[in-house]
Amino acid sequence: LFILSLAVLAILPLSACNAEEKTAVVSDNAASLNIVVVDIQQLMGASKAAKSIQAQGKDLREKYQKQIAGLEEDLKKAEQKIIDAGKEKNQEKFMENRKNFQKQLVEGQKKIAEINADMDKAIGNALNELRDEIVDIVGEMATDNNYDLVISRADVVIVSKTIDITAD
Repeated sequence: LFILSLAVLAILPLSACNAEEKTAVVSDNAASLNIVVVDIQQLMGASKAAKSIQAQGKDLREKYQKQIAGLEEDLKKAEQKIIDAGKEKNQEKFMENRKNFQKQLVEGQKKIAEINADMDKAIGNALNELRDEIVDIVGEMATDNNYDLVISRADVVIVSKTIDITAD
């Protein structure tokens, strides 16, 4: 899309820019294109939905941090059992506790990895849904306003404010 838009802009002379309609009109004798730019990243960060996702992500992180803290506390208790068994010089009990601790440690690490993966997945899914919604809204705007080409701001080096529809 980026290369296509650059090719179109390089080949076709810019004939007019209508600030009211926020479109760039590129003409080639017979055809003209209404081109606009939208900053998806700005919308992803500044919209009410994005702020809600960020707040929910923070709440989710705090919830998972409590679970992780509980796992860490359990591991500390298991470690203390090993230390106590070592003080008693009961080698059999010490080895048993050590083996249990290692098992708990591995399980705890797996659980923490699962928690982090679940959190990342939940936040990622929410952001993907938001991105899809933004694309749908921009698509509706393109249809309603007869835009021929909508380019992401991330794909454009320099753009006139007159064709940037992000605020719309």
